Amino acid sequence: MYNIVCLQSEHISQIIKNEKRNTDFLHVKKPQHEEYKQVQSNVEEPKGENDWFHNSFFMLPVAYRLRKKTDFNHVYQQGKIIHSSFFRISVAKNTLPRSRFGIIVLNKYMKKAVERNKKKRQIRAILSALYNTIVPGYDIVLFARKECVHASYQKMFEDVQSGLERAKLLSRQ
Repeated sequence: MYNIVCLQSEHISQIIKNEKRNTDFLHVKKPQHEEYKQVQSNVEEPKGENDWFHNSFFMLPVAYRLRKKTDFNHVYQQGKIIHSSFFRISVAKNTLPRSRFGIIVLNKYMKKAVERNKKKRQIRAILSALYNTIVPGYDIVLFARKECVHASYQKMFEDVQSGLERAKLLSRQ
């Protein structure tokens, strides 16, 4: 279980005034002051490397991301492309024991960053739900098409699932 530390509201401004130049108080793990109170959370710690997708605050770990331009270029040049209703899915083999993912949502289709980030979170949630069935050892780029803008989560889930099935990447149970 995680211990979540909460500040009582009347002490926040006093602490900020006292610690204007020192931001270490934001990173306190075990509070020593009486003005803190501890609250138990029902969130359990991940037990292993493959439990990252069970985190309630889902974020794709760095090891499972495509981050460099060279990685994306490798997928585009060496991989195969599967077209679906809402996505263009590019798939290329990698030498790692896990699959890595890249998500692209263009500014051209969704002008506001809030909308783009929401779509990316939805796509990450879809990947977390499908992760146990995806064959390891592939780099996968999901490029959101214009039609994805108004698509529901369920329709996107079915679209990604069918695209990965056509790429023969959903075999591990």
